[in-house]
Amino acid sequence: MVQIYKVVCERIMNFILLIKDLFILHFIRIIQSRMNDQKVLKTNGLSTTLPILLFTANCIFIVTYLIFGYFTRMCNDDFAYCFRVDKMGMWNAFIFSYKTWNTRWSSILLMNGMMNCFDPTASLLLYYIFLLLLFIGSVFKLIGSFCDLLKVKPSPINLLNYSMLACSGFFLFNMGIGETWFWMNASTIYIFPVIMFCVGLSLVINRKTTTPIYALIFLSFILAGGGNEPFVIIMICLLSLMIFKLRKLKTSMPIPFINAMKRKTILAVTAMFISFMITLFCPGIAIRNSFLPPLSWMHVFQSVAYTSFQVMKITAVEKVWFILPFFLIWVALGTKLSSLRNEIIGRFISKINSIIYILMAFCFINIIISAVAIHGVPPMRSLTTMTLLETTILILIGIKMGYQTTLPKRLSMITPIFLIAVYAALLFHQYPIIKAHAAAYDDRIIFLKGIPKDQKQAVKVRALPPSGWLYDGDISSDTANIQNSYLKEALHLPYSVYTE
Repeated sequence: MVQIYKVVCERIMNFILLIKDLFILHFIRIIQSRMNDQKVLKTNGLSTTLPILLFTANCIFIVTYLIFGYFTRMCNDDFAYCFRVDKMGMWNAFIFSYKTWNTRWSSILLMNGMMNCFDPTASLLLYYIFLLLLFIGSVFKLIGSFCDLLKVKPSPINLLNYSMLACSGFFLFNMGIGETWFWMNASTIYIFPVIMFCVGLSLVINRKTTTPIYALIFLSFILAGGGNEPFVIIMICLLSLMIFKLRKLKTSMPIPFINAMKRKTILAVTAMFISFMITLFCPGIAIRNSFLPPLSWMHVFQSVAYTSFQVMKITAVEKVWFILPFFLIWVALGTKLSSLRNEIIGRFISKINSIIYILMAFCFINIIISAVAIHGVPPMRSLTTMTLLETTILILIGIKMGYQTTLPKRLSMITPIFLIAVYAALLFHQYPIIKAHAAAYDDRIIFLKGIPKDQKQAVKVRALPPSGWLYDGDISSDTANIQNSYLKEALHLPYSVYTE
């Protein structure tokens, strides 16, 4: 069965690489045929080429993401979930994790479910296809509901285009891509709740008020609330603020609709709060906190300052190449929206500044909560909520700027071309690194499985090469290290393993 799965992943990977080559050829043809064609420029500031170029950029991003997914393997805590589910079964393994360490209950359930589907030695490509489809689908639904709220009717292809663009922005702006996305355990804790929140929010702002809608809202938010704690705290605060702000919309929107949205939002807050209480009050969180150093507020202050500096440095040095074209594409969209002469959009644009200030404040709050929770410098994956808020801020600023000004026509076309170049450069730079890392991992597994079962002495293996944007979850040179033990148990090895 494992061999069949590996063959399927290899075939899918070959198909992905073929699609990549076809898109690059298609992109070159577009540039050759249309860059000098003045007829494609329309008076509204956008060209017919822009959607094609943007779709090409989005597809290259998806190909790049899936290539990373193909070269991703289980590591660290993934192995722990793997052997516990194998020995205890899905439910008993969930109870064990919940009571002894990881209290994020909905994430544990998803992780344990995935352990029934994947072998610890194989590629996780199918998992990342599943995760990406969920993410794009949830954002597609959210943006579609928001457009309906503003009485804008984009074509399905345009809606898909900007949904994929928003997803790529959230992915690329993440401060720790490897440890957030390409570590299976972390992705269930930090990405899955975001997906569920997007699904739930799309239903909250939807005009439908049927019983199934309320049931889906409750389900979405109770699952979203079972993930990482900073995300839950901040989203509860933002949803509570939304309830307060809805009172002021009675003069511009129908009262029955406002009241229905209030009820939905209250239900969402209630569901997230219940879920958060399930996470907060259990023995596992006390055990986990016992491993932390004593809480020092001076150290927390220093950690917040250090993390804030690191975020600004990473953003200014590493992320600016993605931020600039991403931002300008949303500016172009704002210019397009301004031509619609929609009064509802105009009122929304006038509120954007206050929304941005609130989201910026919660970006900083995310750093504070994470530093307090860990009693020190938080891991970058704990700032995923900040990444979500930053992505939203960039989109809002871009739309507002484009609505109030006009982006030059040529720049509208050059921007997605630049984005395509950035994706291509990322892929060509990372591909040999992550391929070598995955190949070394596979060679290690083959080597370990080839050792006789009567081996009792500890076995030394080579350390894995650099992982690039993948998560580097290698074992250590200490056989007593917990990660080494997890690997041993997951592979059913009768001997210990350690690196050089």
